[in-house]
Amino acid sequence: MSTKKYLDPEGMLKLIDGYLKKAGPTFQLKSTSKYLQLTAKNIEAAIHAHDRGKKYAVHSTQFPNEFFIPMGIAPLFNELYSTVVNMFSDDNQEFMNIADGMGFPCYNCSYYRSFYAMIEVGAWPKPDMICYSSSPCDQTPKGQEGAARAMGVPSFGLDRPYKLFTSQAQAYWKKEHEEFVEFLEQQTGKKMDYDHLKEVARLSYAATKLYIEVNELRAKIPTPLSAEASFAAMAAYRAWVGYPELVTFLTEFRDELKERVAKGLAAIPEERFRYICYSSLPFFDLGILGLLEQRYKAVNVMDMLQWWREDGDWLIDPDDPVGSLAYRVSFHTSNLLHGTMVDLAEEFRQAVIHTKPDCVIFFNNVGCRHYGGATLIGKDMIEREFGIPWTTVDVDVLDKTFTTKEKIADQLEGFFETVEDSKPYRERRKAI
Repeated sequence: MSTKKYLDPEGMLKLIDGYLKKAGPTFQLKSTSKYLQLTAKNIEAAIHAHDRGKKYAVHSTQFPNEFFIPMGIAPLFNELYSTVVNMFSDDNQEFMNIADGMGFPCYNCSYYRSFYAMIEVGAWPKPDMICYSSSPCDQTPKGQEGAARAMGVPSFGLDRPYKLFTSQAQAYWKKEHEEFVEFLEQQTGKKMDYDHLKEVARLSYAATKLYIEVNELRAKIPTPLSAEASFAAMAAYRAWVGYPELVTFLTEFRDELKERVAKGLAAIPEERFRYICYSSLPFFDLGILGLLEQRYKAVNVMDMLQWWREDGDWLIDPDDPVGSLAYRVSFHTSNLLHGTMVDLAEEFRQAVIHTKPDCVIFFNNVGCRHYGGATLIGKDMIEREFGIPWTTVDVDVLDKTFTTKEKIADQLEGFFETVEDSKPYRERRKAI
């Protein structure tokens, strides 16, 4: 193992703290500092769990964190951690160079390229367990299972049905979660506190309803949510779902946006273009969102990794927290990556109806085949039903050398001219 000093979680906490001290006073929203503080607190809770008599678990995307809470286990989502690393440093570039030498080239998901490289150089603190859900993201199940073997820790995978909304699938899915509880009991040596889990489910449901309200406010014309906090609800939810801290944060975030709407305060002066992201935000450099605001007065009103099914009423039985939380994952943001193309197309259609974008930008991650494979169906549906322009921008989810925000902004100049000439855009502007 190399003796070179790589960025570790303690170093990550120092970077976040330094950034907040410098940039915090310039934020438009109080919630921006608060979500970054919560993100840092999540990392800190995981890496110091053993000092506090707790265990710590790494988990994948689309995973029910809530079950860790009554068992005294601190969760850390590996993809969220790598995203935050990218926001505050260039160290993921070094990790991906190491991954190349390990046999994980660029057509693999960069989240797992960086994850494996961190493990290889000892920059990832060894967890007590790794837990994951079968996901359409190719490397999520095998990537987490392989990471567990590399670090010599136990792992557990939830086997997710393809079509969730049938009685048979939900019964199977609930059984998977019951087996997950048994795994946690074996690892901790204690029984699940189901009364505590009921309270956790209640808090999780409250957070879901608040998140949906935040999305509704984000969709207002003009939007009150600027680029600086476009990732806020997602980051906080992924780290703190089931905890009272998340309900407190989302309540304050919701109220802050609601106040801006009431006062007519827009995210930027003279909102000109509204766009929705067919997949995720461009995590390799979230600064692209701010640059599009500055250069084109273009605002992001939704991305499909933050879109909740429009009802979101998953708490089917407060006295059955296991069944309800299993159902919750069926509604969870990012859930649309798992299921049929018909389902994804319909939910994307609903997102367009609710958020009223002028256009679609698809940040096509070269390491992910799933949204890429769904592009043509989504594009055809949007252009046929709504007549709004669509553009695809190739990116890598973490690799900053693949392209730059300046190149993307230049690429989009002609696209926004097309948007301005489109019939739906002209009609909307006439109505204002």
